[in-house]
Amino acid sequence: MDRVGSSSYRYGLCLRLRRSVVHVRDYGGLAAVLFFVFDRFVPWFLQFGRKRTRAAVLATPLLLFGLLAGAVYAASPPLPPFTAADAAAFATSGSGTLIDLFPKQEGEVRKLQIEGYDVERETAVTPMKGKERYQVDFIERWSKGAENGEHRMSYEVTRGSMGAHGGGGAEPPYRR
Repeated sequence: MDRVGSSSYRYGLCLRLRRSVVHVRDYGGLAAVLFFVFDRFVPWFLQFGRKRTRAAVLATPLLLFGLLAGAVYAASPPLPPFTAADAAAFATSGSGTLIDLFPKQEGEVRKLQIEGYDVERETAVTPMKGKERYQVDFIERWSKGAENGEHRMSYEVTRGSMGAHGGGGAEPPYRR
């Protein structure tokens, strides 16, 4: 059967995966065969061995896993430090939210005119207590004559995660 007609290719095509599905299937099959062999071999081997041999047989996979995990950890390069600029980039990386209206870089201020209001939007980053933790504030200030105000949204950002940290101020009188 040609590759286009195989079920794994059609399955991968519906997920927009063309080549990787075959590899995933192969690895899954290999893991299944290995588990089958171990399930059949270990009980058969344990009935002939002494207690010490049984303990060694059962401890060997755990020891090998520990050695392999330690080798991978030791061989991996360290992660670069997570900086305030990284925190601002991560906090502004999404789309479809109010954060899209704010500058992408730390300390940058955008000045706009919206419905007669002078509007400033700023992205500010301050380090928090703890390693590689930052508070990213999205600040919007407006003024029109004697009327002025400020609205602030704060987020706590660490490497790979972001959570709301508070906010406050009046909602802008103009449409965002």
